[in-house]
Amino acid sequence: MAPESFREIGRGTFGVVFAAADEPEAAVKKTFKASETLAVEFEHGLAVSFAVTTVAPILRKDFPEPVPRVPWYQSSHGMKKPSAKDPWWMANQGRFPSTNGDNVPNGVFLFERIPPVPRPLQESVIGRFWETHEKQLKALNDEENRDCMIRPYLQERWKYHEGRGRKRLNNEQKESLRNFPAYLDDLQSMGIDCHSVARQIALGLAVGHWEAQLDMTDVEFVIAGKYRSPATVSRAHVVPLDAYDKRDHLGNRTILVAAQDQEESFGLPRNTQMWLVDFDKCNRVQVWDDTLAKDIRTLALGICANDPYYPSPLPDTRLGWDVFITFTDTYIRAGRRLLEASFGKAATSDEQLQRVLERPAMVMREWTKIVMNAKKNNERDVFDARIKIRKEEAWEKPTWSH
Repeated sequence: MAPESFREIGRGTFGVVFAAADEPEAAVKKTFKASETLAVEFEHGLAVSFAVTTVAPILRKDFPEPVPRVPWYQSSHGMKKPSAKDPWWMANQGRFPSTNGDNVPNGVFLFERIPPVPRPLQESVIGRFWETHEKQLKALNDEENRDCMIRPYLQERWKYHEGRGRKRLNNEQKESLRNFPAYLDDLQSMGIDCHSVARQIALGLAVGHWEAQLDMTDVEFVIAGKYRSPATVSRAHVVPLDAYDKRDHLGNRTILVAAQDQEESFGLPRNTQMWLVDFDKCNRVQVWDDTLAKDIRTLALGICANDPYYPSPLPDTRLGWDVFITFTDTYIRAGRRLLEASFGKAATSDEQLQRVLERPAMVMREWTKIVMNAKKNNERDVFDARIKIRKEEAWEKPTWSH
């Protein structure tokens, strides 16, 4: 029997991800630009995946949440010209769709497919965030929405962006479940533990910095599915569409992540987990060299490159501030733990070791300073208002900031 054709399941700034129904745990990423970028992502993805596997037992002793899972990068093909003569392409070119030139040979790599979030959660998200019954039906019947991953944006509440006239669009500028953006207040209303999300993101960032030694520029964190046994899948809870019209006492639609849809998933909905992806813009950082100030700033700027995922040091609610403290404290503790494990025996003195262990806190201080200055220079009204809230409510400063 001939293998199934590939179907697009995601599209980014430089490449497309495909999968086939007969290979549920495998995916193919193809670049429509130069293959060098794809080669960088493959190399750095392998490095982070290996780093997570290596340090997970170390961090498990101190942190209840797991490090976000990184897909396993299996092999690359057609990275060197001529791609059309690559054996993999000769065997698989006919499986790609002909639209948009997706079947034209170019660099590809094979990697572990990230499963979409379970269908019941997809239906629940549609029920809350698609306003009318007609739009809900259209979204439910849209095949593209089956490829659903949720981007946990901890930086701001959606109310902030909504008040400035922004539409809720994904990275393809669509109203879609693909890479669905869920902000701080969205996550809270969905019953997702924002503190747990912050800890998991902090762990992934710390491993990328202090074990894989990458600046983690423009990486992405997504809430997606887990691989489950067929018996578990068959017991999945299905939510009827007419349930979406139920509202709470404030008149808001109720998202249907009920008790039966929750389990010990570290603050996430049942049968989901945090994944860490997209390493094409990362750069190597020598975290042991003598140009310490340069490296600290490089790591801080890497965080700024995709900061919607990271809690802001200038939130407009106490929840936002507490989540920021959780994130920064976890990053610093995890970074110190990783540095101690790798450098503790090589240090020539306790003083030298302590200087090294201070580096994660230095990154948080530098990143916070950059964010604060940017907000002060570009949105002075927001900066002043939020500093005022912090002072009036007497939010305590984190210990590492002193």
